[in-house]
Amino acid sequence: MTRCRLLGGDIALAHAKDLDRDGDAGNLPAGHGVLDYDRYLRLLHDAGYTGAVVLHGLDEGQVAGCTAFLAERLSALP
Repeated sequence: MTRCRLLGGDIALAHAKDLDRDGDAGNLPAGHGVLDYDRYLRLLHDAGYTGAVVLHGLDEGQVAGCTAFLAERLSALP
């Protein structure tokens, strides 16, 4: 059994922040860094997670783009 399946039932909330090129987490909005969101969202899905994926720490001008970015990737999941 994969770790995701083991932990899936315990995931309470998923964050949508990104990684910068040095791997520092949480400083960039979703879609503006190097995090593999297709893999991240697939792992959440495969773990059985059906909760929220929360965007936060955005400037008002980043909301539409980040929302569209996540919606596109989420819509690709089965």
